[in-house]
Amino acid sequence: SDLRVTDTYFSKHNGLTHVWVQQQYRGIPVINALFGLHVAPDGKIWRDGHRFVAGLAKRVQTTSPAITAAQ
Repeated sequence: SDLRVTDTYFSKHNGLTHVWVQQQYRGIPVINALFGLHVAPDGKIWRDGHRFVAGLAKRVQTTSPAITAAQ
């Protein structure tokens, strides 16, 4: 349920609308955990794919950064 739309755009060459969603944990983005949704002009899903992490809450070991912003 902790998701954020990161990008939405329309491709003129094929008429698809692309929506990219980032998986997060307590507002912290999960690296490479993206969902791509590609919608045709008629509203049908042309293609979807994701790299979400299943069971994320059980896999998180900390929410404290390992390095500082300067590092």
